[in-house]
Amino acid sequence: MHYYYRASVNTIQILVLIICSTLTALAEGPERKAVEHYSKGLQLVKNRDFRNAAIAFEQSITVDPSYGDAHYALAKTYKTLNQFERATIAFEMAAEVGVSSARQKQIPQQLTDVYTKSAVQSFKQKKFREAIANFEMALKHNSSNAQILYLLGLCYSSLRDQVAATIAFQKVIVMDPSFVKAYTSLANVQRRQGKFRVATKTYRQAIALDSTQMTAYSGIGRIQIRNENFEGAQATLQKAVRIDPRFAEGFLLLGHTLNKTAKFHEAIEPLRHAVELDRGHAEAFYRLAQAYYGTGDWRKALDSSLDAIRKKRDYHAAQVVVADAYRELGQRLEAKTWYNKAKEDNRFKDWCLHHLKELERQP
Repeated sequence: MHYYYRASVNTIQILVLIICSTLTALAEGPERKAVEHYSKGLQLVKNRDFRNAAIAFEQSITVDPSYGDAHYALAKTYKTLNQFERATIAFEMAAEVGVSSARQKQIPQQLTDVYTKSAVQSFKQKKFREAIANFEMALKHNSSNAQILYLLGLCYSSLRDQVAATIAFQKVIVMDPSFVKAYTSLANVQRRQGKFRVATKTYRQAIALDSTQMTAYSGIGRIQIRNENFEGAQATLQKAVRIDPRFAEGFLLLGHTLNKTAKFHEAIEPLRHAVELDRGHAEAFYRLAQAYYGTGDWRKALDSSLDAIRKKRDYHAAQVVVADAYRELGQRLEAKTWYNKAKEDNRFKDWCLHHLKELERQP
C-alpha cells in the first residue's frame, strides 16, 4: 500500500511537470507571438501609424493564420490606407476564420463600404469596367443600397451602355421614388436615345421632386433646341437662371438659343455670364464669339473664339469663327491659315474651301 501510494505520487508529479512544460511552450509559442504582433499593431493604430500597424497585423496572421481579430484589424487598417483590394481580402479572411459575433455582423457592411470606395476610386479614374465589377460586389453584400445602384448606372451610362444604365436607374427609382438624380440621369439616357417625349416627362418628374434641379431644366432646354422650339427653350432656360443665378450651363444654353434666332445683341449678356461663371468652358467662349460676330463686332468675335481654342485644342467650329473674323478684318493671310486648319473637319470643309477660293481670287 505504501509503495503504491509513493508510485502514484511520483506519477502525478511527472504529469504536473509535463503539463507545466507544455503550458510554458504554448505561452512562448506561435499564439503568444501572434498576440504580441497584434497588440503592437493596435498601439500603432492608436498612434495613427497605419502603415507600420498593417505590417504588425500581417506579422500576426503570418504566425497564426487563424487569428480572426488580426485579420479584421488588418482589413480596417488597409481600408484607412485606401488599399481597398487588400482590405476586402482581409475582411473575407476574417469572416472565414471567425471573429467575435459583433464584428462578424459588421463584416457585410464593411465589405460593402470597401467595394464601394474602390469602385468610386476607379470611376474617378475613368476605369468604368473596374468600377462596375466593384459596385456589383458591393451590391452582393447590400442589394438594397440605392446609392450604389445609382453609381453603377452612371458607369454604364459613361460606357454608353444605355440599356444597362436604364435598367439600373429604373431600379433606383423603384427602390427610392424620391431619388431625384436617378430621374435626371435616366432622362439624360432617354434624350441620348432620341426618346425626347419620354425624356421630357422624366425631367419634369425630377423638377416636381426638386424645383431647383438645374440638370433637368437644361435637359428640357436641349430637347427644345433640338426640336427648334426656341421660344419654349428660352422660357425654360430663363426660368432656370432666375432660380439659380450661378447656373453657368443655363446661361450658355440661353445664349445659344438667342443666337439660333439671330437675337445676337440679346445673346451677349447671358453668354458673358456663362463665361464669368465658368472660365474653363470652351463652348461658352465659342457661343459668345458667335454672338459678337452676329453683331458685326469682328474684333471681339476674334478674341472670344481664340479664347475658346485656348481652352480646347482643335476646336474646329471656333477656328471657323477665327477665320471669318480675320477675313472681315481684311487680314487675308491669317484667314487662309485658319480656314486651312478648320477644313479638316468635314462639317466645315465646304465653307472653308469656298472662302479659300474667294480669297485666292482677290487681288
